[in-house]
Amino acid sequence: MKVRLFLFGAGGVLAAAVVGAACGGGADSATTTPAPTVRGSTTAAPASPTEAAPTAGATTAATTGPTAPPVGTPIVLPNPKVTASGLKYVDIAVGKGASPRPDQTVIVRYTGRLAANAQVFDTSGTRQVTFPMNGVIPGFAEALSTMNAGGRRTAYIPAALAYGAAGYGPVPANADLVFDIELIGIK
Repeated sequence: MKVRLFLFGAGGVLAAAVVGAACGGGADSATTTPAPTVRGSTTAAPASPTEAAPTAGATTAATTGPTAPPVGTPIVLPNPKVTASGLKYVDIAVGKGASPRPDQTVIVRYTGRLAANAQVFDTSGTRQVTFPMNGVIPGFAEALSTMNAGGRRTAYIPAALAYGAAGYGPVPANADLVFDIELIGIK
């Protein structure tokens, strides 16, 4: 299985490297990549190019938010809180644990969709994934930093806090993203 590792470069530009990792309960399976939970999807998005794509309208155990609109329909959050940076979010469940710091590692389930058309571009599915807070796009880190462990949130991340003008893989340039996130724990 391939694992995407996201790193920040100069000026907030993301660089990504693909590394091989064992999956399935070994010591290597504790570290995977950032990815939030799918809204209303029954199958997980491909974890690698060789896996099948999710079925529209499906649901996973990692689903945290309301049912996502059909693919092709823009995602709009109802009555979101808006941060100074422009990040928007709606808490589905507020956790009772601590909030992660930038120097910590988090354990999450997530699904990421393109805001313009609700297309899933990445998901952890039912797997718990672990990654450093400083190893993800700025909007994802900001969304996590104000969550408490045990919480679930849908976050609308503007392109400037995501992949910006460069885009990345299935994420086009200047794309706003929506992530359903479940913060399971903090290391």
